Amino acid sequence: MSGTPRPSARGSSLGEFRLAELMMEARRRRAIDMALGVPEHAPAPGAREAAMAAIEAEDHQYADPRGTQTLRRAVAEHASVWLGVEADPETEVTVTGGATEGLFSALYALIDPGDEVIVFEPFYENHVSTIRLAGGVPRFVRMRGRDWAFDPAELEAAFGPRTRAVLVSSPSNPTGKVFTREEMEQVGALCERWNAICVSDEIYEHIVFSGARHLSPIQLESLRPRSVVISGLSKTYRLSGWRLGHVIAPPELTAALRKVHAVVTGGAVGPLQSAGAVALRLGARYYEAMAADFEARHARTRAMMERAGFDVRPARGGFFFLADVSGFGLADDVAVCRFVLEESNVLVAPGSTFFADPADGRQFVRVCFGKGDATLDAAEAALGAMSSRWAVHASSGA
Repeated sequence: MSGTPRPSARGSSLGEFRLAELMMEARRRRAIDMALGVPEHAPAPGAREAAMAAIEAEDHQYADPRGTQTLRRAVAEHASVWLGVEADPETEVTVTGGATEGLFSALYALIDPGDEVIVFEPFYENHVSTIRLAGGVPRFVRMRGRDWAFDPAELEAAFGPRTRAVLVSSPSNPTGKVFTREEMEQVGALCERWNAICVSDEIYEHIVFSGARHLSPIQLESLRPRSVVISGLSKTYRLSGWRLGHVIAPPELTAALRKVHAVVTGGAVGPLQSAGAVALRLGARYYEAMAADFEARHARTRAMMERAGFDVRPARGGFFFLADVSGFGLADDVAVCRFVLEESNVLVAPGSTFFADPADGRQFVRVCFGKGDATLDAAEAALGAMSSRWAVHASSGA
């Protein structure tokens, strides 16, 4: 039988990446990128030296698929020091090819086709895409208001007999929300009632400010035996290209996850794992300085965006915040992104990407404040010039 080969229904089910076309235009223009969360600071102290030493020592071959013992022990020590939780590096810790692969392997190991996974909305688009690829069905719980709070009754109503897991991201991409203890306990009580797993994306765990404190579900007694905690070295340690992540989970869940992980990657890159162990053992001074630096960058970015007409919903952690762009008077978020790109050569991300129904996000754009000084300087000047042109245009009565 002849014809055109078709992709799988699973692959076709994924939504369009609404930023992709804008990114192509931004690259052509060599635009100022305030959209993507790519770290622009130097890697964590000692990481490069440790990686180069491993390469010089001829460490070029496959590592243990579970992760090197050195890095697994460093992950366990990190959990003990910063979360007060003891994790067995032999049975509860797995090193993955970035947090993205950690989430992928976790969800494939945990859910069956048709199982429901509760997701807080606005969400990081890869979370929902991965759930769907694994055959799961996302159930959305909306967060609202300037502090992105959710309705406990709405959360409770989302749970049911087909609920297999709830996915928490704190600090969150794209909102910068940090879940409170009360909110996490509400999640824990419902997970206990419905025998559900709490999958927690904690890639920004040390980037918290404005009085917020990071709380992992694994720290709560009700969630410790049913938590899958995913993190990595991309953001906190500025090593996004090295693709080193890690997952902490109970032994039975870890065993299943490791089988999927071995099929997907065969193991994370070997010589870089020694560098990961060095980074994870950095002390409190490193994390405190980084959090203070990000708080200052958040304040600066918020101020420049508000001067340019964006109504910022402030973050309390992470790399991003959402800004309301209703005041621009344009059709939707994509139109605002195009306008800002054309008028200032600054790229921001359409907010509709982070909502199940794109119409619910058309009033928002996402802005990354985790940028280096040169990028912030350029963005501030460009947006300031754009605002000045608007002011002249408005005063002329045009």
